[in-house]
Amino acid sequence: MRPPSQCAGCPDQPRAQFVPGVGPERLVRVMLVGETPAVEECKYGIPFCGRSGRELDRQYLPLADLQRDDCWISNVRKCPLPGFANPNLTQARQCAERHLKLELRYHQPEYLVTLGAVACHALFPECDLDLECGLPRPARLWDWEGIHVPLYHPAAGLHSADFMIPLQENFKSLGQILTGRLVLPEDEYPDPVYGEVESASQLQHLLSEDPCGFGQLLAMDTEVLSLASKQPWCLSFSLHPGTGWMVDATRQDLLAMLGRHLDRFRILFHNALFDLEVLARVGLSIRRFDDSMLRAYHLGNLRQGLKWLAYRLCGMRMRSFEDVVYPHSRLKVREWLERAQAALGRDGCQLPAEEKLPRGKYAGMSQTQAAIRRQADTLLRQAMHQEYMAHKREFRQLPETRAAALVGRLAADMDATPAEGQEPTDPWRRWEGWDEPVQQAIRQRMGASLPQPSIVHVPRPLAIRYACRDADATLRIRPRLIERAVRLRQEVRG
Repeated sequence: MRPPSQCAGCPDQPRAQFVPGVGPERLVRVMLVGETPAVEECKYGIPFCGRSGRELDRQYLPLADLQRDDCWISNVRKCPLPGFANPNLTQARQCAERHLKLELRYHQPEYLVTLGAVACHALFPECDLDLECGLPRPARLWDWEGIHVPLYHPAAGLHSADFMIPLQENFKSLGQILTGRLVLPEDEYPDPVYGEVESASQLQHLLSEDPCGFGQLLAMDTEVLSLASKQPWCLSFSLHPGTGWMVDATRQDLLAMLGRHLDRFRILFHNALFDLEVLARVGLSIRRFDDSMLRAYHLGNLRQGLKWLAYRLCGMRMRSFEDVVYPHSRLKVREWLERAQAALGRDGCQLPAEEKLPRGKYAGMSQTQAAIRRQADTLLRQAMHQEYMAHKREFRQLPETRAAALVGRLAADMDATPAEGQEPTDPWRRWEGWDEPVQQAIRQRMGASLPQPSIVHVPRPLAIRYACRDADATLRIRPRLIERAVRLRQEVRG
């Protein structure tokens, strides 16, 4: 069945202009899928014919040894939204179910290349675009099966020069994928050995496993209780790939022993400016060190994040600080909110009910006396109500009252399921937005502020693995960075 050339009508915009996919009228090897038509695409009825399309044709496709006529080019959403806004994932997915599904079935591409975050996450929600950009992923979508290659959108390079080199690298990688020259790294140590150092004899054994010649490498990383305070929680080190050991920051005896051995090693860091400051707080001074973040920066075409480098260079999958710490810290926040609601009053401090004037009794009065009494009672009721409303306004402005309302609203928002495409409620950003009188009222009732994101909230075995893996990755990526630097120098020298 041929893909449709016009739209039967979208639920959210039935009269929108339909921009079909274009390309060879046959089976294709590569299908490029963008996000949604823009102004020029709707004017001419051709996807990727505007500025981003010209960038795609002239700058990027040649890097993959491709031309426009070699590919089927389409979008996950065929009709523009009002104001040519970017579609959300639901809008993109609904349109793709109706049209892109038929295009895949008809053209049967070997490679499905998504351009941009909307196309990538609408079709493959599990894909980490930043981590897997430019790498092949075996994938299935409806009745299609093949290789998915996520790339950044060509328009990103027009909006920010920071994306130009990553985009060029993306399309060079696509060319290597199509010719079978791209070899994905594999994790050489899928079952690493990580643990906590608990005694001086254990630390001595770890530091003397191999003959320690001057210049031996030791990768080191630090973790802090919170990014704001930089109060040390632990340090971790690795002497051999696939291993890592953690030393608790409270173990002064072990830290002192480690410090006496550091001159025998060349210390490796990833972001030494951060780690050196933390180590100084536990009394450790490093004189000779190397920084893998600086090495990646000097290469020019690599991102500097350790998670990204470890996956792209060594095949190591790592979890970020947010992935590890935030879920457990959010649980602590929920517990704190329960206690705060109890301390402040679940519905706020209770304002006494409005006092009502008893119903008047006018029996036995003359008509004139009753009218005067009714008028007096009415005026009194109005005065009492106005006084109560003024008191109510003042009551609502009290820090304790506002604190109870804000805490209750935050608890409700954290319990609610976020809509698709929306981030979960960030309690720490909310706390920062509350004024000082409100925060002070909460501290007086609770004795503590809102719990901040901290590794102390993470179960210890998981925290140990997270800390040790950073040191292990720092050790593993160093030879890969040196290899790339050597190749770069050879290319420059011709």
